[in-house]
Amino acid sequence: MEFKNLFVVICLLMGGCASGDKAEGNIPDDTVTVVQPVQTEQVQPSLPFVGKRQFETRPGVSGTGTPGRWVEIRADGTVEFTFMQINQSDETETRGVYNAGPFQKIVKCVFKEWDNETRFYEITATRIYETDSNGVRLELEDCCLDATSVCPCQSDYFGE
Repeated sequence: MEFKNLFVVICLLMGGCASGDKAEGNIPDDTVTVVQPVQTEQVQPSLPFVGKRQFETRPGVSGTGTPGRWVEIRADGTVEFTFMQINQSDETETRGVYNAGPFQKIVKCVFKEWDNETRFYEITATRIYETDSNGVRLELEDCCLDATSVCPCQSDYFGE
């Protein structure tokens, strides 16, 4: 784009010099075009919501206590995940808060209390989906209530 604009300005300058005007090299004001540089900014995707939402994308996972998971999107676009689980046998609590960085189409989160398990999420206004690193939505046995088939790893928000 800049090269094209420079070419046009050079052509105008050359045309003005060769036009036979009495004041050589002067170009009438109406033939000069001022070109403003184009500002390019990284555009952040619009936020699906601002606030905290609880979700459960893997209801088929059972054990000593079903974990609670929350996603929070702040007004500045920062995404944070919270994980909390109470062990039913000894009532010990495992809790973690994980900053996942700025909101984007696919958000990556590393859950340190889950042995650094990495999960990818697609967050919408009404639902959250687990995806692979390329944004393909997952379907797994763990994502079914009955765990006898394969189901989409998705959740409507509930609770808070």
